[in-house]
Amino acid sequence: MKAPLKKPLVPDYPLVEITWGDAWADTEELSPADFSRLTPVYRTTVGYLMGITELGYSLCSDIIEYKSEIVCQGTMYVPTGMVVAVRHLKRTGRAEIKNTL
Repeated sequence: MKAPLKKPLVPDYPLVEITWGDAWADTEELSPADFSRLTPVYRTTVGYLMGITELGYSLCSDIIEYKSEIVCQGTMYVPTGMVVAVRHLKRTGRAEIKNTL
């Protein structure tokens, strides 16, 4: 068993909450008039902000050490045109968890 980390693997990446409109599909039959009531499905995603371009936001959910290299898992890309809001989350430090067993 590896010793617990004394510091985060990559502390430089900000933690963000992005609210965005997502596309969806359905097999429901609609009349042409029904299409005016369709809207995106709104999602809120929290992750490490790995990069921003004019086209979108790159996020990941996990930053891990794998085979002596730092890598990201749970990657996601949100196009800028779908973003409703971005909120930077404040890190307050590591919570201490007591073993209750």
